[in-house]
Amino acid sequence: MLIGLFAGTSFFKYKFKPPLVAALQPKEKAPGVSILRPLKGVDANLYDNLASSFTLVYPNFEVLFSVEDESDPAVAIVNDLMQNFPEVDAKLVIGASSLGVNPKVNNLGTSYSLAKHEIVWILDSNIRTTPYTLARAVDCLTNDPNVGLVHHVPIGVSAETFGTRIEQLYLNTAHAKVYTMINVLRIGSCVIGKSMLFRKRELVQVGGLAYFGKYMSEDNMIGLTIWNSGFSHVIPADVVYQNLGSGGLKEYFMRRARWTRIRKFTVLAATLLEPFTECMFNGVIGAFGMSVLFGFPSLSFFAAHVICWFLIDLLFGLVVNTSMIVDNFPLFLSAWFLRELTSFPCYIYAFCGNHVEWRGRRYQLCPDGTVIPDSFENSKLSFVSSSSESVPLFNKS
Repeated sequence: MLIGLFAGTSFFKYKFKPPLVAALQPKEKAPGVSILRPLKGVDANLYDNLASSFTLVYPNFEVLFSVEDESDPAVAIVNDLMQNFPEVDAKLVIGASSLGVNPKVNNLGTSYSLAKHEIVWILDSNIRTTPYTLARAVDCLTNDPNVGLVHHVPIGVSAETFGTRIEQLYLNTAHAKVYTMINVLRIGSCVIGKSMLFRKRELVQVGGLAYFGKYMSEDNMIGLTIWNSGFSHVIPADVVYQNLGSGGLKEYFMRRARWTRIRKFTVLAATLLEPFTECMFNGVIGAFGMSVLFGFPSLSFFAAHVICWFLIDLLFGLVVNTSMIVDNFPLFLSAWFLRELTSFPCYIYAFCGNHVEWRGRRYQLCPDGTVIPDSFENSKLSFVSSSSESVPLFNKS
């Protein structure tokens, strides 16, 4: 509950955004930014998500979209956007390089090498931003020489099924609270790769982005690398919006279990502490302790604990995404109880294995955080500019 109270007061700052600096500079003085957006298929509200990169209020940026296959339906959407916003420096890279087992890193490999600016902003395809998000992120990165990475709290929106409503609730309450607290207190590296902005030179020591192709959680390892180099991480006043779309309960639980299992092999100490951030686990321990030590009725304590925890999540949710609660409060209430009741069983299931399935493929997790896949393929790369010309670059053999 203390986590919720602390994070709630810290998170409230996004309602009061600081004045802009970088956005007001002329193009020749504003730090250049290369926005990298990996694509695969059509996510919920994909057009609006990608369009938000064309409507940014910032004087000096480019957008590089990357997709593995030219037959991917996302290609048509990108081409439409490039035609609708010809004034924006936007390009499409088709093909995936063979940098490792991580498909996102493979997707981004060529875009990363083609990026003409030192500052890169990796932004997932299911993320929508507001016009001044980039400008404030650049201010955070450039105003403090000790900052090496800027990332954003993802807020779940556009949940269409009960499964994605539970994920929305998780993102907007439990996850947002802990994520905000860790990063505001700067306890350690805690980065989700939905939105990451950093300088390419911070990764030169390990060989650039390609080094992270051997990890499933490339975002966590990028953050850890920059952190271990002596640079801090910052979450600015803005948030980013993750469009959740449709999805079942099984998908939600398997996704939560997959990333918990991956974290077990990359940040074991933090993963062992995760149950202590959950309502029911803390409630049971607290009720037992109060009963044994002070003779306090365990059921009464547990009930009071759950009510207080729910009220904190309710207030936090109202600050983050009011419509999630007021549009259908009974649905929010039922989703909250189901998520809280299943969080610890899901954690135990995740902790007891060393394999994960991702995008239809099975991977074995190794003690050093790397993964062993079944197989991976090379592919042909091509480059598509805003003029829709396709020029082959090279073949990876």
